[in-house]
Amino acid sequence: MKGRDRFYLLAVSFVFIFWLSMGILPGGVQAKSVNEQILEIMLNSKMVTPEKYQELKKQAEAEEAELTRLRAMEKKVQEEKAPAGNAKVDFKRGFTISSADEESKLTLSGRLHADYRHFLNDNPSNDTFLIRRARLAALGKLYKNYEFFVEYDLGEGNARLNDAFMNINYVPYAQLMFGQYKVPFSLEELHSDNWIDFVERSLSDNFAPSRDIGIMVHGNISKDFLYYQLGVFNGRKINSSDVDDQKDVAGRITLAPFSKMDNKFLKGFHLGGAFTTGVQHTTKPSTDWWRYQYKTAGGTTFLQFDDTVTQDGSRNRLGGELAWMIGPVSLKSEYMTMQLNDLTFNKKKASFDNTAGYVSLGWFLTGEEEPWRDGLPRQITPKKPFKLGKSGYCGAFQLAGRYEWIDMDPDILKLGFADSKRYTDKASGYTLGLTWYPNDMLRFMVNYSYTKFDDPITVSGKKMDNEQAILTRFEVVW
Repeated sequence: MKGRDRFYLLAVSFVFIFWLSMGILPGGVQAKSVNEQILEIMLNSKMVTPEKYQELKKQAEAEEAELTRLRAMEKKVQEEKAPAGNAKVDFKRGFTISSADEESKLTLSGRLHADYRHFLNDNPSNDTFLIRRARLAALGKLYKNYEFFVEYDLGEGNARLNDAFMNINYVPYAQLMFGQYKVPFSLEELHSDNWIDFVERSLSDNFAPSRDIGIMVHGNISKDFLYYQLGVFNGRKINSSDVDDQKDVAGRITLAPFSKMDNKFLKGFHLGGAFTTGVQHTTKPSTDWWRYQYKTAGGTTFLQFDDTVTQDGSRNRLGGELAWMIGPVSLKSEYMTMQLNDLTFNKKKASFDNTAGYVSLGWFLTGEEEPWRDGLPRQITPKKPFKLGKSGYCGAFQLAGRYEWIDMDPDILKLGFADSKRYTDKASGYTLGLTWYPNDMLRFMVNYSYTKFDDPITVSGKKMDNEQAILTRFEVVW
């Protein structure tokens, strides 16, 4: 290359580098255009010949292409060395740490239910303060699609593992859950105790299996138009391995037939059904999964099988449920049956058919609407959380009432499977309640509960034909 050529090329390069350093040229496309303009100026000023212009243009393009390639390589190396991003920390109903892309997340949460029970009639049970629930939990997800939940309960003087499960969630309509969790039976039992309408669940909850260990497939189809659950479980009780090779099958389905309609009256109408079935081999009721003690909301035992009762047969449950949300008003109801087949006591063998149910009505005076997701009512969020001294910001208030009953097979007492001098086979009653939600983490409840026994029961040597109790709760959820 001649001296003049070197001079021309050096001049072009100098102008290019100067403009780049001043931030005028952000990328290769603009740099090429500017070089062309400079060369054209030199051509028009007759500083170079047309032949030299073409030659210099090709050299400039080659050098710029090489520079672009080197920059791309350097950028790739820097991206590989750079961290993926900073973790995010947040507190909103739980302390949460999540990855920058939020595909992995860990939340530390818990709940505290501090209760007071006061008995109005001449009940031998003591009025008492109690920690109904005190739970700590860790929940989250791993790599977006693997969800987990572990919860430990320290309430009522006990310590136990409550829930421990993983859910594989690639598509909403077909998920797989395994571990310990609530068996899919009973709307009321599956509804979180953080948000149930009353301090305690109804008499029919004595039929519900609650938690067990197993595996389940479940799915949400068309945004809660249909939600289903189907699983296989040990068929015993919480934190217990099986005592035989038999397993229980349980399933539940809910349908919102009018959810796609633009009709506020019908949109929140839900129907559902559930079942459990399985063969039981037990040495006594206390080792089994079905509630061998049947209790009221106040904790009074009104029926208990004799400790020597055994079972070598099937246990079947059927349940129908209805939930209807119309704005701030909600109607909920369930009807259940439970068959206990081939129970033995003192060489007597018998089977028993039992029924239970409830109807409840709730009304948010402040206009909140109860949300619905994955086949269940969900968390209540006040429209205007309570703020001291600020008019109108009072939180959410709900009035609720419930009628409930349970009819156990009368042969349970007649054949001596339970002590007829101490217990009854039927009970019914009602509950009235007022709940205040200052915000989405606090709740204060007061209930009046009345339960009538078909026959007087004996508690601590004293006869009772009914139970009347005031139940209160101070609740915090985080």
